Amino acid sequence: PSSMFGHTFLRFHNKNRNALMDGSFNYAANAEQGNAIVYAWLGMTGGFPGTYSMHPYYVKINEYNDMESRDLWEFPLKLTDDELQYVLAHLWEMSSVYFPYYYLDENCSYQLLTLLETVRPGTKLTNRFSLFVTPTDTLHTLAESGFLTGESRYRAAVFTRYMTFYEHASGEARSIFSRLREERNLPADKQQDSIVAVDMLLEFYKYSNEYNMENWRKEDLAHYQSLLTWRAQALADSGLEQFIKLDEDRNPLNGFKSTQIHTGYYQSTLSGAVVFGLRPALRELHDASRGFSPWSQIQIMGFSASYLEAKNLFRLEEWNIVDIFALAPWQAQVRKFSYRLRTGLYRHDVLNSLGASTLSWDSTAGGGITLLPFRHLGWFVLAEASAQVGSLWDKTLRITPGLLTGFKINWSTRLATYIAYGVDYGLVSNAFLTQKIDVRNAWSFFDNWALEINACFARAELSTSPQEFTRVSGAVKTYF
Repeated sequence: PSSMFGHTFLRFHNKNRNALMDGSFNYAANAEQGNAIVYAWLGMTGGFPGTYSMHPYYVKINEYNDMESRDLWEFPLKLTDDELQYVLAHLWEMSSVYFPYYYLDENCSYQLLTLLETVRPGTKLTNRFSLFVTPTDTLHTLAESGFLTGESRYRAAVFTRYMTFYEHASGEARSIFSRLREERNLPADKQQDSIVAVDMLLEFYKYSNEYNMENWRKEDLAHYQSLLTWRAQALADSGLEQFIKLDEDRNPLNGFKSTQIHTGYYQSTLSGAVVFGLRPALRELHDASRGFSPWSQIQIMGFSASYLEAKNLFRLEEWNIVDIFALAPWQAQVRKFSYRLRTGLYRHDVLNSLGASTLSWDSTAGGGITLLPFRHLGWFVLAEASAQVGSLWDKTLRITPGLLTGFKINWSTRLATYIAYGVDYGLVSNAFLTQKIDVRNAWSFFDNWALEINACFARAELSTSPQEFTRVSGAVKTYF
């Protein structure tokens, strides 16, 4: 959860240009609460003190690259010598104070902008932010205000390194890797495939175990050390390091800004309607993935409304408080679970015959797996459970177990398709089966513009007679 938005901090080069010994200034919450629910509540409400701290850069590399397996992106700042000295002096002042830390707005990114505002008082970096400040928005703001040089540098996380190695390894090297890992022995020869397999396995062990080797599984540590000894004697280059390079399609500065507005039209079983909406942060699963992970979604406080022409009716379509959908592909011997969490107001227009309003407050949690039969296609299946509250339901509350399965296709970093089938059954109140097929397509035709074409079909097996609902929609989205 800590990496959903990302994190920003400052790095200062030392005189000897030893990168690992550079200084890093970090603003973060001093969070000592272990309970996840309390942690989330205090983080959202300013319950933690936020302070600046200084560490050698290698500490941040260990923390983010190695322990949390998060990629590091570096963007040099365009500061004069006087401005640089001013930043250092101001950080010295800030080193002994604290501010209430708010996860969504007055966070690491916001405080970085306020710090740089003091360097150039005529520049306003924070005036456009009120509800959310994300690291990607920080980058865009600094670039537009002339604070960035235009360069980008990249340091891959241990998980990224392992997955890149695995992706570019031959089938034979992967087979040797699997055999070495299972049998915990050494290669029988020093051929190229064996060297590649060992380099992969070394990265895998670093990813799958804790950073502190004292806490490693004993059998992993013993095998890791024996592989290191073997590798020291096999001097040939595996050729894998050449694939660890900066990819502009993954550069956060090349992604969309977080706030999105959209307008469009849909035609449904009920009526045609003009629709518009706003989403303050951050992205949907089917959005263009340039600058973001193609397998994750996080929406906060997004809503859409519509005007139904035939009924002369203006209505709220949906209001997302939070909608998180994280697909973690099972691949390359890595077993991560996918999950979905969402809560907000949603419409169930397939049940229009049951009452005047089809709005329901739904809270859903689910977990499952995602497989990658092809590199750019992921198939997911999740077991879910929902609590639905509203006047639509007989007893106000409806409890439903369900299943969600489908595909995410990344045609490119600018074009994506999402296809899902969901089914649930009411256990408490309105005991009937509902099914839904959802198809969404998004195409980013300009840097901050996208076209979306969607279709859905829903069916409810009511005791009286089955009810069906269809809708086809198109919308233009812009990000700012």
